[in-house]
Amino acid sequence: MLKRLLILTYCILLILLSFPAVGELIKPGYFSNHDGVGHIIRLAEFDIALKDGAIPPRLDKNLMYGYGYYFFNFNYPLVYYLGEIIHSLGFDFVSSINILTLTTFALSGLGMFLWQRRHWGNIGGFVAGMLYMYAPYRFLNMYVRGSTAEHLAFVMLPLLFMFTELIAEGSRRKQTLHSVLGGIAYALLLLSHNITAFIFTIILGLFMLFHLLISRRVSVLVHFVLVGIIGLGLTTYFWLPSLAEKGYVRLDNTIAQDYPHHFVYLQQLINSPWGFGGSVEGSNDGLSFQLGKVQLILSAIGIFALGYLWKHKRAKAYHLILYMSILVLSVILMLSISSPIWKNLPLLPFVQFPWRFLSWSIFAMAAIGGAASFVVGIILQKVNRFLPWIFVVVVAGGLFYFNQDYWKVNQRIQVSLPGDQPIAGSTTWADEQFPIWFEPKPASIPKNHIEIISGKADVSSISWKTAQHSYKVNAQNTSILVENTAYYPGWEISDNNHPLKFDYENKNYPGRMVYTLPTGKHNIESKFVETPLRKSADLVSVIFVFLTGAFALTALKHT
Repeated sequence: MLKRLLILTYCILLILLSFPAVGELIKPGYFSNHDGVGHIIRLAEFDIALKDGAIPPRLDKNLMYGYGYYFFNFNYPLVYYLGEIIHSLGFDFVSSINILTLTTFALSGLGMFLWQRRHWGNIGGFVAGMLYMYAPYRFLNMYVRGSTAEHLAFVMLPLLFMFTELIAEGSRRKQTLHSVLGGIAYALLLLSHNITAFIFTIILGLFMLFHLLISRRVSVLVHFVLVGIIGLGLTTYFWLPSLAEKGYVRLDNTIAQDYPHHFVYLQQLINSPWGFGGSVEGSNDGLSFQLGKVQLILSAIGIFALGYLWKHKRAKAYHLILYMSILVLSVILMLSISSPIWKNLPLLPFVQFPWRFLSWSIFAMAAIGGAASFVVGIILQKVNRFLPWIFVVVVAGGLFYFNQDYWKVNQRIQVSLPGDQPIAGSTTWADEQFPIWFEPKPASIPKNHIEIISGKADVSSISWKTAQHSYKVNAQNTSILVENTAYYPGWEISDNNHPLKFDYENKNYPGRMVYTLPTGKHNIESKFVETPLRKSADLVSVIFVFLTGAFALTALKHT
């Protein structure tokens, strides 16, 4: 009981210490950043899609000047599901994003504490949690980039690795339960942020290999595989269409070409000025890529801690070596010397910016800092039992001091949402999820949802939902019409409940749906439905929801 109370005390203290970093998120309104307004707009679109019955949401109907944009088919839906839950409690869209951001900031620290305390005790875990929260890259994501989705992924990472570790180190009776929990954590990571999930799957594989070499148990391998199967199975509805259909949009020719211009210089990792600008070629970036001064100091101490652990606690030394290896590898992948790896490793170019591997760095440095604090605490406690606490206070003070200028916003702004109306642009810089058939891309809002190209017809009773459009057409003679919707596989059109052929490669209206109607009255309905591939993916995810629940109940009965 006393042990649990002590853990709870550390958790409460971590939550309280997160407050200085999120003060700007409590204030009314929003602030200028790279992507945050886009998140707010997309949350509003997500809300519209759900209310329109488009489940799961795969498109934003009002983006790209009202032609529609297929963002949700390719990108991190979890931030919008969680944002929608908060919005349903009565908060506006701006407040929902702010609440989600400040809540997950503290939760990420708690997750890292609960994981690392298993190795380095409460003090080491506490320092690891602080380092994980108070890293410059975290503030870069919150206040400069506005990357709410990547920020959310930091919550899932320590939980995923903790459950993976519990599988390797725990009893067989609990392996199934930890596999289920690990699989759910992996699923949440996959839904949190595509790129973070991809690059941390690499680390997860190395982490599992590390534990397999130590445990040498077949049951561990089986349950590691189960983690992957559960995570992938639960999210099949999302990742399978995303990978299979990326050729239908502009991804390959946009963000996958960016990485050669965004390698980091070593000195930028050590010290680079804080700013609210963008990433550019060369070393004159408008934003900072520093690892963090306190993190660097504790990582240096970690080298000496390794010597101590190697002599006195060899098993813990192996863990520290793993984290140090991850740190070194992350730095290499951010520097231009890794260019051959970027050219030859499949899917790696879609990471877009090499400096995204800062996520590896701060993840590893939190664990290294926890190890360093553990060893320093052992040494200091021999002198005086209060000295380890003084060390923790010094670390916390250093984190506050060196980061105090980073948890500030550039300028406060008012976000005005247009409601259920067409929106100029896509909210992503390269319109990378816009269909390839629509060329050139639209530059203005069409006058009408449906246009008469030739012939004479009247259009009335228009209902324009996210995935279902219905309207009446009274054609006085044979008429050709165009529906101003950006075509994507899954769109179907019916005339008086009969399938209607349409052309989406018309040379005058490329990427839109052009069809011909004979003289008479027509009830036209266009629907965006799940293709056979997407239906199959949806079914797999539904099956895995029930299987995972059954596994969890069975595991709980046997623990």
